Amino acid sequence: MLKRAQEWGLIQIVPKVRLVEEQGREILLESWMEAKLLAVTAVARTPTSKHAPKSVNYGWQPLRDVLLIMLDTGMRPVEVFRMEWEHVKWNRELIFVPRSKSRKSKRYVPLSKRVKEALQMRVQESRFIFSSARSKSGHIETVQKQFARARKLAGLPEAVVLYCARHRFSTDAMDGTGNVMAVMDVMGHSKMDITRLYQHPGLKQIGTVINQRNEVVQ
Repeated sequence: MLKRAQEWGLIQIVPKVRLVEEQGREILLESWMEAKLLAVTAVARTPTSKHAPKSVNYGWQPLRDVLLIMLDTGMRPVEVFRMEWEHVKWNRELIFVPRSKSRKSKRYVPLSKRVKEALQMRVQESRFIFSSARSKSGHIETVQKQFARARKLAGLPEAVVLYCARHRFSTDAMDGTGNVMAVMDVMGHSKMDITRLYQHPGLKQIGTVINQRNEVVQ
């Protein structure tokens, strides 16, 4: 846009803008990290509990369900926040994702067993699965504060963000299927190069292959 503004004569010189590198999104949420986060958020923390801490952040919902959905579907956080009950196809074990970021973002994603069980436990009185009376949109807009607290209790580095769960899904889906086109579609990507950025090949698997090769050579 700055280059175009220069061509239109609105500015004389295009300033050099140094983009701040976004932290965390490229990091894989490893299995031990997932285990710690789920262990932390499994502890009941409600105002009605006798052992509930005196905190403004009672309970771990909606964070826990949002995290589970991202881990098992690869959906973007904003796509999870906007989920509607009519988008859940219980019999087909699918979740419909309306167009959000691009044309390819309109897609179906799998409804795993644990996500299905989590959704069935939620109250279905609103249009949105993660409804919010305080939001103009009618649904939640973020779970950042909850995630930051859970991450701290789990002992994870600050570089780990919620979006890392999307990387975990993509990597596991690719490792398990080897079908890059299917993974690209379920991730809602329009280009294969973008899907490649979400891949984190297992180094242990590569190390095993190299050791096997060396044994044959010897």
